[in-house]
Amino acid sequence: MAMPDASEFPVPNNVLAVGDIAYDTQSKSLGVLMAEYGTLYFLRPLGGGREWDTPKTKVRPATPTDHP
Repeated sequence: MAMPDASEFPVPNNVLAVGDIAYDTQSKSLGVLMAEYGTLYFLRPLGGGREWDTPKTKVRPATPTDHP
């Protein structure tokens, strides 16, 4: 039996790491990913300010069209 090639496995497109700029689809806001805990991400506005939490399912990597 042949082993599958690594290219046959899907690559997750919502891989985020602390420090990444992310888009919160729930609040329609950009933020810097500060932490994750359980099912939540903690984001802070790009210019600084109060951190907020949002479900991981509502966050994706930011794209150039997300920036104001």
